[in-house]
Amino acid sequence: MPQQILLEVIVTNLEEALAAESAGADRLELIDNYPAGGTTPSEEIIQSVKKSVKIPVQVMVRPRAGDFYYSRAELEQMKDTIRLCRDTGVAGIVFGILTRDNRIDVDSSREMLYLAKGLSATFHAAFDQTPDQFQAVETLAQLGGIDRVLTMTLHNDTPEARKKVKEMVRIAGSRISIMPAIGATGVHVIDEIVRQTGVREIHIGRVVRTPHDYAGKIDPQKIRQIKRSTTPGGVVDF
Repeated sequence: MPQQILLEVIVTNLEEALAAESAGADRLELIDNYPAGGTTPSEEIIQSVKKSVKIPVQVMVRPRAGDFYYSRAELEQMKDTIRLCRDTGVAGIVFGILTRDNRIDVDSSREMLYLAKGLSATFHAAFDQTPDQFQAVETLAQLGGIDRVLTMTLHNDTPEARKKVKEMVRIAGSRISIMPAIGATGVHVIDEIVRQTGVREIHIGRVVRTPHDYAGKIDPQKIRQIKRSTTPGGVVDF
């Protein structure tokens, strides 16, 4: 592996944030309602995590569980969250907005990005609901303001999934980063995944929890092992 890979870890509260940071996480994705795929955490949690950790914090901007087509009132709620994130000084936001037919909602996304100027922006796994993910990568790259795309394509690691992510990376080029979520089937071969796909960031969730469940506690040792595997010459051995 030619260079170290950035490791992002999902956390839901201050205790988890501190545990992940101490274990070597490079960035945190702060969410609430993990079983539903993540929603916006409370203002109190956002502020407490921001004040207590030194690594970048990306805050989920999602007003509810379910689909990613939002009403005007929900979009305004998302804007309020972005303003809070900007005022709190977190590193960035994580959001995803689709049209009724599950295509990237370019206009609404542009509104969010305008408010989020100065913040890093991740388009989350709503991306995986789009009918043509290669076209969605191009749309997001052209949109401007999106730094990375989170995809669950590699959550179940297969040769076909790796080929798909590799093509996403090719389409994205240097414009945006493709960040795959790595699950239990891929955690032992992260070095292979990186080498074959060309990704430079990975996203980790339940695989570093004991038990491997939404309610499981973050296991710092598992994060350390994965961190070693994302360092040149490192290996992971759960």
